[in-house]
Amino acid sequence: MTSEIRILRRHYPTGGSAACARLIDRSAVAISKRASDEGIMREAGTGSESAWTAGEIAKLRRHYPAGGTVACLAVLPGRTRGAIRENARRLGLKCAGATGLAWTEDEIAVLRRHYPEGGPRACLPLLPARSARAIGEAAKRAGLTRIKRGPLPALAEAKP
Repeated sequence: MTSEIRILRRHYPTGGSAACARLIDRSAVAISKRASDEGIMREAGTGSESAWTAGEIAKLRRHYPAGGTVACLAVLPGRTRGAIRENARRLGLKCAGATGLAWTEDEIAVLRRHYPEGGPRACLPLLPARSARAIGEAAKRAGLTRIKRGPLPALAEAKP
């Protein structure tokens, strides 16, 4: 039995691929595959599927509304992005980032004024907290469409 297999047998069941990667110069994917090939399984409740502690939930409640998943990754190092998002959803938490804020009347007015002529690009500098995709989706919800321009005169004359 190689030293790597011994490390897997000793550390993988409780620490997973992350614990073994600190001891073996292999990727987490390679470690997980080798553990599977060797029939080495994780112990129940030792991975990211383990129950959240009261302290973790308190940190999630404190940091998610203001900073979203990114802020929580810093204070919940053992949790994945997906686990953080899913637990926040289960707790009914909303992120106050641009995706979590309702559009104001002033922002809708900017869309009505600039979106038909210039689309998201014209609105981006005027709505710095919104992404181009969010602007497009809000414009669609508001019933706004881009003004279609005909072909340029020189191109129209060139066509038979």
